[in-house]
Amino acid sequence: MKKYVEGDFIILLLYVDDMLIVGNSTKRIALLKKALGKSFAMKDLGPAKQILGMRISHDRANKKLGYHKKHILGRYLKGLICKMQNQLTLHL
Repeated sequence: MKKYVEGDFIILLLYVDDMLIVGNSTKRIALLKKALGKSFAMKDLGPAKQILGMRISHDRANKKLGYHKKHILGRYLKGLICKMQNQLTLHL
């Protein structure tokens, strides 16, 4: 385990085969990716655009990271409508 200067951080989010690394030091993130690459087959897809169905927005100038789940709701509603249509068809 490595301790960083107060205020520095790295967050590694892992879900099945998706990984998102967030931190305030690109140098430390690069070192982590290099270390993980020695033990695991990894492919760097660049800055994340989405993960787990959520769109991710980057505002590097203001050092902000955000997510948008609006399209998740749309996907959910579409699935719900399809299920309702199937149920109506089955009950007719």
